[in-house]
Amino acid sequence: MWVRERDYLEGKYIIPPGVYRMRKYYVPVCLIDHNGTVLKEYENIIYAESDTKIPKHKIYEVAIGARNICYSTKWKFK
Repeated sequence: MWVRERDYLEGKYIIPPGVYRMRKYYVPVCLIDHNGTVLKEYENIIYAESDTKIPKHKIYEVAIGARNICYSTKWKFK
């Protein structure tokens, strides 16, 4: 998001609601096995990353279908 320098220095700018780059990681996801059985559900990808130590961008790529697996795991959106 671009802001004019004068507005920035004077504090006269507002970040519009919904302009948040990380919002794609705040959706519920499920860890599934290779048979499609849900092993664990997570409130969002951030929690899944902290629990599994798998990078959030890799979890997201599998959930959207850009990758088949990551770190021998499968993910889908809840």
